[in-house]
Amino acid sequence: MDKATRRTVRHPSLDILYRPPTPSELRMYVGFPVDKVSKRMTAIVEIMMSTGFTLRNPGNDTFVTVVLEQGLGLRVQDRKNVPTLEAGKKIYDGYKVRLLRQKGNSQSDIIKIVSGQRDFTKFLLNRYHKRTMRVPLPKDKQTKEQVDRNGDGVISKRDR
Repeated sequence: MDKATRRTVRHPSLDILYRPPTPSELRMYVGFPVDKVSKRMTAIVEIMMSTGFTLRNPGNDTFVTVVLEQGLGLRVQDRKNVPTLEAGKKIYDGYKVRLLRQKGNSQSDIIKIVSGQRDFTKFLLNRYHKRTMRVPLPKDKQTKEQVDRNGDGVISKRDR
């Protein structure tokens, strides 16, 4: 990866995750239009952090539902996702609770936790690919290498 591409990925990573991208995160952008994807990811997180987003999504249920559905593609109505929704609602209300294996106690923590997930990047890349190519992201070896960091959906401790 060239220096310009590294800088393009580094900036949103510092803004969103408060850390530089890991080597595995850099590898997953090979072959994708990094500048467009990273700008969109940054914009999405900035929108979610804005006062306007909070005002348009009042209350713990609405806010957490929108963040989980738009950021990770989770259907919160599914029985398996109800505990995730409930944990997010408690965080929204100020309780220090674990959501997706990370603790938080504020609305911004919910967004930081969701945007730090492997599936956040995967979901947004897939959505961007569908919009530009009119087909879902291919499920081939190259795509798997680009998107799959460690298999469990959470940035591993060694990648932090």
